[in-house]
Amino acid sequence: MPANPVPYGNEGRHDEPVVVVEVLSKSTEAYDRGDKLRDYLALPSVKHVLLVSQNAMHIDMLRRDERGTVTYETYGAGASFTLSHPNVPLSVDTLYAGVFDLPGDE
Repeated sequence: MPANPVPYGNEGRHDEPVVVVEVLSKSTEAYDRGDKLRDYLALPSVKHVLLVSQNAMHIDMLRRDERGTVTYETYGAGASFTLSHPNVPLSVDTLYAGVFDLPGDE
């Protein structure tokens, strides 16, 4: 989710993302939680990084506050949370609705 609208024709590129959602897979999870996460957090515009498990109802969220402090939160089935920028309430159950009806990477 970009901080500023992206010009038409550049939909795949966001110079100032605010929210990053990374769906974890077995083959890339270590990289996603390591170098890739550090790269995301190096972008000053990023306020939230959601690391979403594809094998369980589990979301890890890193949240950057207005002072630049990053906190770690974890959510499971039945939990709800709000992204502070933009102000968006989310439910883990809603985000995962129907997901486990689809094939995943084993």
